[in-house]
Amino acid sequence: MSERMIRVKDMELCTESFGNPAHPAVLLIMGATASMLWWEEDFCRLLAEKGFLVIRYDNRDTGRSVSYEPGQPGYTFEDMADDAIAVLDAYEVEKAHFAGMSMGGMLIQIIALRHPHRVQGISLLSTMYFGPGWEELPPMEAKVELSSIPWERWTGPIRKRSFGTPLTNGASLPGPSICLTRKG
Repeated sequence: MSERMIRVKDMELCTESFGNPAHPAVLLIMGATASMLWWEEDFCRLLAEKGFLVIRYDNRDTGRSVSYEPGQPGYTFEDMADDAIAVLDAYEVEKAHFAGMSMGGMLIQIIALRHPHRVQGISLLSTMYFGPGWEELPPMEAKVELSSIPWERWTGPIRKRSFGTPLTNGASLPGPSICLTRKG
């Protein structure tokens, strides 16, 4: 693990990376007020061992990144989405797979809309649909399964897991999860 402070315009973001910079990148974005440390080090190391450069960072107003006066942030969700691209730029990564929890998942949806050429794939965890029309979405089903994608491409063979089903490491999925992989 390597910690690195990166300068984005007039502020700093705290980042950490795991793995070989020559490998495909995975950028992990946590939710509101949650430090990057919520992406546990063992998880990051496991992904790195599978052949990925894993980057996690503290959003503005969390962890060791820049802090603003309470109630006076002076930035938008779009600025925070652009911060993620600045993190990739600092690591000289052209395209990455993005994984986001809660608000991090919403930021990834903004990233995919604003910077589609930088997105290899997205994984959204316990997040909300971003954009107009969410009111017309059908209600969440009682049981939500992970979408069927070729996970072996990313982590080796695993089975599909259902909402609330324990994973092999003893944890359980925290909520509905969606994973999309962009081809090409």
